[in-house]
Amino acid sequence: MKLSYFIFLIVLALLAIFSVRAKAAENISGGTESSLAFTTSDKVMDCLVEPNKSLDISSPVEGVVAKVLVERGDTVKKGQILMELESSVERAVLSLARERSEFAERTLSRNDNVAGVMSSQEKDEIITDAKVAKLEVQEAEMRLDMKKIKSPIDGLVVERMRAEGEYVSEEPVFSIISIDPIFVEVIASTESFGIAKYGDKVMVVPEQPIGGRYEALVTKVDSVMDSASGTFRIRLEIPNSDYALPSGLKCVVEF
Repeated sequence: MKLSYFIFLIVLALLAIFSVRAKAAENISGGTESSLAFTTSDKVMDCLVEPNKSLDISSPVEGVVAKVLVERGDTVKKGQILMELESSVERAVLSLARERSEFAERTLSRNDNVAGVMSSQEKDEIITDAKVAKLEVQEAEMRLDMKKIKSPIDGLVVERMRAEGEYVSEEPVFSIISIDPIFVEVIASTESFGIAKYGDKVMVVPEQPIGGRYEALVTKVDSVMDSASGTFRIRLEIPNSDYALPSGLKCVVEF
């Protein structure tokens, strides 16, 4: 009797062990790729980290590339020169315009001393020549400056399309993105409308190897639904001055 009871206890223990292992295996196989982190939030949605601006930069004038000053992956500031086109003609025109302007100024200065013996028309012509010469200098400076392709934003160079010696016309020569702040785009189902409003703070969990948890601000909630897909968009912003978050990451957001 005692032996049968002992065997019965062993069988119960083995059944309990097998049950626990089966349940653990079920939990592992049932996980989804979007579950990037454990969370206690009531609502979790997939999201995508994107730049706040993405620009294809072209040259304002045609020409041959003389210098390339930045490469892919470089950070740039607004107004920074990215590329210079060949500009020997423009520099020569500017030098000539400056010489003419200086001569016109000297002529105006000399004739100021004899203004009493000059007719009003002669004096007006000298003054006008000096003004026109200054404007010609400004025009030449602008034409020379247009040979320098500059960044319109603070950002990151993601692609360079032209090299030294190549001809540039209307096509883009650089692609630049701005990732401070960085945007997080959420496509939510219509059933979730009202889950977030402008000014709310939520948590964003990027995929590995970045990981971590980032507080984001809700900056836009679409009021128009996409009837075809039954979805609407929510936009979040995360400060990213150190560029710790790259664009293109998958993530989840906890509302």
